[in-house]
Amino acid sequence: MSFQNETKNHILPTVNSPSHILNALNNDCIQAIFRKFSNVGDFSSASKVCSKFYENAIVGYPPKFKNLDIGEDFGYDVTRIEHVKYFLMQFGSFIKSIKFIGSTSKRRDNEIMKVISKFCGNTLKELIVEGRATVDLSSFQAIEELSILFSSVSGLQLRSQQLTRLELMGECGGLNLGQHFSKLEQIDFTCCPITSDEFRCFLSYNPQLKYIKLTGCHGLTASNIEDIAYHTPNIVTLDLENTLTDAININFRPFSKLRALKYLAILDYSIDIASLDCLYRTLAENDVPLEILEVNCEAKNIMKLKHLKGLSIQEISAEKLIDFVKNVPKIEIITTPGFGIEKITVHDIKEILKHGKKLKFLDLGTIEIEYFDVSVFNDIAALAEGRTKVRIRLDQIIPEGIASRCHSEWLDMKERKYIHFLKG
Repeated sequence: MSFQNETKNHILPTVNSPSHILNALNNDCIQAIFRKFSNVGDFSSASKVCSKFYENAIVGYPPKFKNLDIGEDFGYDVTRIEHVKYFLMQFGSFIKSIKFIGSTSKRRDNEIMKVISKFCGNTLKELIVEGRATVDLSSFQAIEELSILFSSVSGLQLRSQQLTRLELMGECGGLNLGQHFSKLEQIDFTCCPITSDEFRCFLSYNPQLKYIKLTGCHGLTASNIEDIAYHTPNIVTLDLENTLTDAININFRPFSKLRALKYLAILDYSIDIASLDCLYRTLAENDVPLEILEVNCEAKNIMKLKHLKGLSIQEISAEKLIDFVKNVPKIEIITTPGFGIEKITVHDIKEILKHGKKLKFLDLGTIEIEYFDVSVFNDIAALAEGRTKVRIRLDQIIPEGIASRCHSEWLDMKERKYIHFLKG
């Protein structure tokens, strides 16, 4: 019998047959292979080979695929909805976090969101949606962290009572904030068209909040600052940036109620110095345990904040900064971003280091020193060595012969990038 006839009469085993070559691999080996996949598309394709491979894909589901980016990095052509649908249908219950970045097609994005809702809604813990998609909140039963970025929502009521963090950016039309989320502790609202009354209502429903960040929410008013103190007395972190439109003469006295406040950022140039000074005095007189403060400018009562360990300040004089380190003995970190300090001298820097007994990091931003040579660098480095990391960017050219000799583990002093660029 010829080889050709022998082959013709031979019946090849099916994939599920015990004699098939794939069955030479035991389950442990197959699961190890699945855990090695770095691409969702390859993993999904391999799971389709046979029933044995699918069963082992379930057991050997890689931990790294529990957090998925559905977009350019998904590992599939996401314009093919059927690919996304198959993967989520088979493995959706294993996925804990999804970040979905939409496309220019709202219809396509909505189809993908429906697939995510259907196959992951009962088990998903974190969802980030960015783009034009509409998110059906009623489909998500176990969500703990939710970020809606420039998307809209339907199913106004979020059923999950597991929600701990809510981030909203842009219009986010359709979301009903007038409800109680029993475990919600963190909110981050950026450029949201939320009104003063809506925000007040939201706070009244959720007095358990501990972290509030508001950026560019121009529908809010100065009275909402008082609302935060009255309705969320257990707040630990409050971050306000470019939000208030009527910030003159804000009443910060209710902040005396914030007995747990540790971090406060008020980066809004519309707030007047008198209001800031009232804030500092209120915090100090009521012994609020504030440890980190970020502000645009100083006011005299800032010296009374004895619990402070970190200060980031946009504008302050060298003289006031020296007084500050003398009067706030616990301070460990000071940063002055940009061109925060005018007319600072080498003597001033030495005084700051001398009086900042617990200072661990000092960033003076961009400054200009009238006379700079190696001895200046060495003097500052000697004071900093062993206790304080110092970062300085000079708004001047350092002669090459000097720059090559200025090296220290504790002092990072260089020309700022623009000056370096000018030198070519």
